[in-house]
Amino acid sequence: MSLEEDVGEQRKMLADHESRIRRLEAILETKKDVPAKEISLKEFILSKAPKSDVQKAVTIGYYLEKHDGLDAFNIEDLRKAFRSAAEPLPINLSETIRKNVAKAHLMESGELKAGSRAWILTTTGEKVVEAGFKKK
Repeated sequence: MSLEEDVGEQRKMLADHESRIRRLEAILETKKDVPAKEISLKEFILSKAPKSDVQKAVTIGYYLEKHDGLDAFNIEDLRKAFRSAAEPLPINLSETIRKNVAKAHLMESGELKAGSRAWILTTTGEKVVEAGFKKK
């Protein structure tokens, strides 16, 4: 093969590569990014599989802080969340919260929210929810 023929073959290959690159770039430019879907409260509760109202309450508190961005939550926030997730409301939600405080899963935030006491998760509470209530 002569030098001219070799150069001609190289030009054909280069033109072919450039054409393929342009097609790929066009595909990438038209492809829309699909935003990640948010996990619903109900899905989150199901994924953590809490076995009691006490575990459900701390799970919901975790969701309110981490997914809804609340700095602290009060009893009304928890009531609304139980309802929105179609979860039965504990008979005595105040007692459920107290039990979480006794387990060191929740603690008072030190501030009132809408005139009511408010709570935040403790580090222990976060770890328990993240582990899905599995004992080590």
